[in-house]
Amino acid sequence: MRLAIQGAGRTLAVGLAMSLGVSLGVAATATEARAWEFRVCADADSLPFSNSAGEGYDNAIAELLADELGAELSYVWLPNTRGAIRQQYVQAGHCDVLMGVLEGQRGFLTSHAYYRTGYVFLYPEGADFELGSLDDAVLKELRIGVPGGARKLIPPSVALVKRGVVDNLIHFDDRRTNGERYIPAVQAVAEGSVDAAIVWGPFAGQYAGEVGGVVVTPVRPEIDLPFIPMVASLTIGFRPGDEALRDDVNAALAGSWDAIEAVLEAHGVPQLALPRPVSTLGSGG
Repeated sequence: MRLAIQGAGRTLAVGLAMSLGVSLGVAATATEARAWEFRVCADADSLPFSNSAGEGYDNAIAELLADELGAELSYVWLPNTRGAIRQQYVQAGHCDVLMGVLEGQRGFLTSHAYYRTGYVFLYPEGADFELGSLDDAVLKELRIGVPGGARKLIPPSVALVKRGVVDNLIHFDDRRTNGERYIPAVQAVAEGSVDAAIVWGPFAGQYAGEVGGVVVTPVRPEIDLPFIPMVASLTIGFRPGDEALRDDVNAALAGSWDAIEAVLEAHGVPQLALPRPVSTLGSGG
């Protein structure tokens, strides 16, 4: 009896749809489109970017994009590793996208950049010095904390070594340790074991927003000669050849741009100007 009733109801619905000129197929397709899964590869414990509790700014941006795409957001948590293994997760189809991929990074198809940031000076408010340039003479007199280690120099470290700032550079691991909330170079500023640090902007912004009492100022020049960039644009990475999803995400970035910028501002991410993306979907171009 139940099957007979359901069948009769479907027949009635079809009849009504035909009489109203409505396509049930279109309605079903729209429902399916809202129910598809937007699978994001992310780090489960990597604030300020992401964590399994959804507290990072990439978590918040992924939610905005999923809403704009009409999709259900899900995560594939990455192992505590970097480089090629992260690419393999996307390329093997374990997830659809990876947030925070450098613009033009090899092995990925990339979206429009959704933010641009760079290295910054981080030091206590009330310090008897000011920093803004790699050429500031006072850098030779201060204890400068830098992440990356002595054998894995970050771009500002390379630029300072070129300027003879060597013996007073203090190298730290570039990952959080022992359950600390901040990377070691930032923690060193908090503890006073260095006078200043040069770190990637979002790490400094996280600390400044949560603790305060520090100066955060961009490292200048943005590109040190011959070509050592202190800034980068961050995108969303896709499997090579997945242009359809890339175009949909670019349209979602355009549609949620103001909300994305608000998320980045709320998380204290130092931002450099980026052009607003323009969606080309439906333009016929």
